[in-house]
Formats: sequence, structure tokens, C-alpha cells
Amino acid sequence: MEKASTILYLLLLSFLPAFSQVSSIRVTPSPMDIIQEQDSVDQAQLRVQYHVEFRATKEDCFLSESMQALDIGNRIVKFFDNSWTYAFSHLPKEIQERSKWNSDTLMLASSMAREKSSKYKKDLDVIMRHYHGSDIQTVFRSLDLDNISSFTQGTKFFYDEPIPQFEWELMDGDTIICGYPCQRASTSFRGRSWKVWYALEVPYQEGPWKLRGLPGLILKAEDTNNDFRFTAIEIIQPMGKIISKQENENLYSKVSAKRMEEMTVFFYKNPGGYARMAYGEKLLKTMEMMGQRIRSDSRTPCLIEKYE
Repeated sequence: MEKASTILYLLLLSFLPAFSQVSSIRVTPSPMDIIQEQDSVDQAQLRVQYHVEFRATKEDCFLSESMQALDIGNRIVKFFDNSWTYAFSHLPKEIQERSKWNSDTLMLASSMAREKSSKYKKDLDVIMRHYHGSDIQTVFRSLDLDNISSFTQGTKFFYDEPIPQFEWELMDGDTIICGYPCQRASTSFRGRSWKVWYALEVPYQEGPWKLRGLPGLILKAEDTNNDFRFTAIEIIQPMGKIISKQENENLYSKVSAKRMEEMTVFFYKNPGGYARMAYGEKLLKTMEMMGQRIRSDSRTPCLIEKYE
């Protein structure tokens, strides 16, 4: 009987997915997670945490940092900034647990997470696949000036597009990322060349930003201009984690992809003109009275996609 049980156990193991080494973790919900539960649109089956380095404009001498998560659900895939929630989830466990029922600890934990995440910039888009329909990719972008937090329409935009199909060239060269052997591939997409590393043992054809379509999860990607670098640092199966709809989606105006790029160029090239258009003269005069100034230098954004 004991021998038969052992054989049965080994057979069961052979049917586990190749990526079973990914840990299943019941993630302690942050206050933000609890708020977003009512806006759930899917359940996350896998979360990939990326450390992102990027150059917002060509004039930037140094790369900025961000923390971005790729949540893969039963239907929806979401790539988004989660700097604050990542910082909260990596606080000491006793603080996380105590913050569930003690308001003073919750305030302390929130402050600690805010301090830890303050070094990260949040300039990147939110990208959701299959959100507004099958085979549709939705891109959300906030064009808010540094010293103005906008909760009104006029600075937030989104567009829908067919999920892009990439022409990948599989290349020699491998490495280990998050414990997984990775193969190398390259592609060109809308005026930018990329090289990526993907893990065959994690059988999802997804990746950071818009990059996807390889026979394994993309764990690292960088462009040949050294403006963008996505590196996976953690892969988990987050038990009980929801994928939420876009926050304040009603404030986003729908535009075409080309119009979004035009607005982005205007935002960086002529910040004063953009501010007058988006916020109005009255608010700008109020800001000036408070000693705040809109930056006047013209800059060139890096991630502008070239649409034919």
C-alpha cells in the first residue's frame, strides 16, 4: 500500500505545470487593495513584479525608477504602477498584520510605504488587454504637470487598439532570471528596437508594457537606445488578488492613439501652452499667486510610437 501511494504521488507531481516552483502566496491586502475590491474585473492568476528604469525625455541625464506589476488573470492582463502597494507588501509582516485592525499601525504602515515608494516616478502608462473587448488593448495615460494633481477631465486620456502582433527573431544567448532559464529574442516595434529574455518554463505569452507573443513569459526587456529597461524581480501566484478596473476611469477622455502621441509631445514641448489648455488661465493665476511656476523648458519625450 505504501509503495502504491508513493507511485501515485509521483504521478501527480508529473502533471503539475512546469512553473510550479512559483510560490502561491496569500498576499496581505494593502488599504489600496481593499478599496479597489469593489472595482474587481478579474482574479489574478500570476503576478510578475518588474523593476523599471526609464528615461522620460531625451534631455534626462539619468534613468528614473519605477515599480510595475504585470497581473495575468483568467481573462484580463494588466500592466500598471504599484510602487506604493509593493512597498507596503514588503513591510515587516507583524506591521502588515497589525495594520488590519489597528488604525494607528495602519497610519504608520501607510507612511512607511509612502516613504519607501517616494523615490519612484509614476510616469508610465497603464495597459490592459482584453479589458474593453476580446483582442483589444487599452492604454491609459495621465498628462498631469508635476506640481498639479488633477482630478478633473482634460489631462487624462485613453485609447483602444488591436493587441499588437510582433515579429520576433529568436537569438542565441541565455541567462537566469528569477530562477528561470531564459532565451533571448529581438524585435522592432513602431520605431524602436527591443531585445528581451523569456522563460519557456512559464507558459504565458505575456510581458511588460506592450511586449508579448513569445512562447514563454518575458522576464526582461530593454531597448537598444538604453531608454527603457524592465527586469522581473519576483513572480508569485497571488491567492485572493483581484484585478481592478482603471481608477477614476470616468475622468479619462477617449482619443485615438495618434492623438495621444500628439498630446504627449505638446505636453513636453510646450508645458505652458498645455497648462493653459488643460487647466485654464484662472487656475494658473492662482498658482502664480501661491508662488508656483509652470516649467517653461521644451523637452522631447522618449517613448513616442511611430504610427504609419
